[in-house]
Amino acid sequence: MRSGPPATLVRLRFLWRLGPWLALLFCGLGMTGCKSVLGARAEAMAESRAVAPKANVAFTTGESASTSTTPRRGESPIRISEVAHMHDGMEAFTARVALARFAQQSLDMQYYIWDGDQTGSFLLSELIAAADRGVRVRLLLDDITSRGIVDGMLQQLAAAARAATADLEDTLAEITPDDLERKDRIRDLMDEIHTGGRDLIAAALDTHPNIEVRMFNPFNSRKRGGMGRAFQFLADFSRLNRRMHNKVFAADNQIAIVGGRNIADNYFGLHEKYDFRDLDLMVRGPVVQDVSESFDLYWNSEWAVPVHTFSMKHRSEQRLAGLRKELAEAFQWEKHPRLKELEGDAETTKALHRITARMVKAPVRVVADLPGKVQKPMGEPLVAEALAAQARGSEKEILVESAYFVPVNVTFENMHERIDHGVHVCILTNSLASTNQMPAYAGYAKHRKRLLETGVSLYELRPYDSGTVATNGKQRGPRTVLHTKAVVFDREQVFVGTFNLDPRSADLNTEIGLMVNHPKLAGEVAGLIESGMKPDRSWRLSLGKPDQKEKEHMKTRGPVCWCGDNMEKHTVLRREPETRWGSRFLMRLVSWLPIDEML
Repeated sequence: MRSGPPATLVRLRFLWRLGPWLALLFCGLGMTGCKSVLGARAEAMAESRAVAPKANVAFTTGESASTSTTPRRGESPIRISEVAHMHDGMEAFTARVALARFAQQSLDMQYYIWDGDQTGSFLLSELIAAADRGVRVRLLLDDITSRGIVDGMLQQLAAAARAATADLEDTLAEITPDDLERKDRIRDLMDEIHTGGRDLIAAALDTHPNIEVRMFNPFNSRKRGGMGRAFQFLADFSRLNRRMHNKVFAADNQIAIVGGRNIADNYFGLHEKYDFRDLDLMVRGPVVQDVSESFDLYWNSEWAVPVHTFSMKHRSEQRLAGLRKELAEAFQWEKHPRLKELEGDAETTKALHRITARMVKAPVRVVADLPGKVQKPMGEPLVAEALAAQARGSEKEILVESAYFVPVNVTFENMHERIDHGVHVCILTNSLASTNQMPAYAGYAKHRKRLLETGVSLYELRPYDSGTVATNGKQRGPRTVLHTKAVVFDREQVFVGTFNLDPRSADLNTEIGLMVNHPKLAGEVAGLIESGMKPDRSWRLSLGKPDQKEKEHMKTRGPVCWCGDNMEKHTVLRREPETRWGSRFLMRLVSWLPIDEML
């Protein structure tokens, strides 16, 4: 008589058969939860619009509007306005502080990430101070990556060992007394905690009569950890995988900042480990009303959910009072010297005057995706289409600086067509050593050889300038990470915004940017891009070892090589420079995955 299968095997078979049904059950629960948050929005939300701009001596407006022919969908009319670029990180932060400090009517902010580090907390205190003056503050945050407005603040409270209000005691109980004595460890924890617990501070802000906070495309699960958000993400992947990547800071509907920077220390040159190379444009004049119109579309969309719809229990005057107290005292014991300079109005006034003094009057138009892009099966790539149309009209040169560059077939076709017409296409992006998104680099790496064969000039940013080596052989200072999103066409027109040249920006995330027609400004941005292409700041890629003659350095055959000057010695490498074999091996593995459309 044959015995039956072992009991363990029977259990495994049972679980195997039951697994799909359990997955469907969890997915169903996740989907139901998502709908409950979005469904509650209609009852709790009141529409609001940008204020009508009034005279503000701090924000002098530009010329009257001048419109062109009917714009394409996703683009505003071309308006004569004033514009200046901001490359320096600290200047870009000071400009945001100045806008918050001198606003008289309104502040409208839309961000993908807002960390609770020193810059995030400092700017948050400025928003509360503006609201106390009677300024209407609207803050729209994406719900998947912004984290510091809550959890980073809680870590500051712990690190400073301050006495918290009764409303915060339960959360602070997660921090042990030993942690309070270890400043560096707590700061590491700040970097590790992600979105989810953010509702605590967001709801406290929302208690202020002049502040409203909304979350874009939110999860129903509000817990910081656990499996609820993971199951919900899988169950509603097509929606939750699409995020709001826009970055806007507008004051009084008269002056605005649009560009690649989120709100965090690493975007403003104040982080110990990372220094993000980035670019913003400050604009004032009629085009700001188009920026505000784009903000209003997102703010009043069905995807923007007021925070109080899922955080009523956190709303109290006591919480707001506790937040005020801790913001006033946070990081006083280790506040960055550059932030101490901003405690008075002198530095912010000088910075604002310095930026506005170099503004140029130019035709400017807003290029923005619509909020409904998050529900489109194939997206609605309005920004991508606008950039492609601009590229097709270029006759001489296209200069690109993009943090993440994952070309698809259409990109190759467009580049090949332009190169065949004599257009020089030159791209600066991250190297494996500098990138903060290895999967995106892996998606790009598999196409490098084809790009070079097509005739594209490729440059990859160094994590440290050549020659910045300490005596112990280690690199000195924070690692440079490229985060800029800029394109210059024929040195006459320039685009600066949030759009990376990858499928995620084109088809999944929502994006915004400004297209400016001004040779001087385009030349300045081109100069910034080319400065990043210098041998001491980047590696130039080629096929095979380049010849000594500059005209012959581009070959069409051979392995991919990295060329540059290292300590005044010409070097050629055949593998990703300044990386370990483990990083290269993992990158190769990821490059084999069929996930290009999500990168």
